[in-house]
Amino acid sequence: MAQEVERAKPVEIFHGHNLNIANASATVLGPSADLVASEVTIKAMVTNVGAVYIGSSSVSSSNGFEIRAGQQVTVTAGSPSDLYVRAATGTADDVSWIAT
Repeated sequence: MAQEVERAKPVEIFHGHNLNIANASATVLGPSADLVASEVTIKAMVTNVGAVYIGSSSVSSSNGFEIRAGQQVTVTAGSPSDLYVRAATGTADDVSWIAT
């Protein structure tokens, strides 16, 4: 049986934008490993042309979690800096994020 672990909720809320994400390489979502979070919500901007992919530093269109314009996903992560984003080939799209 899985053991339940209680997490302390942070007092602060962190947020940001990643603009003009390209396909050239994965871009770290958050600015610092010092930002401790339990949940991070990432939203692809409604003006995006292509999909955006979420994952580790090696994220790509073939192995990342895909979100399209206007979609969002909430993940459990230790910090926004644990997550990376990458745009679809030929696009430079944007995401916004909030961590609690």
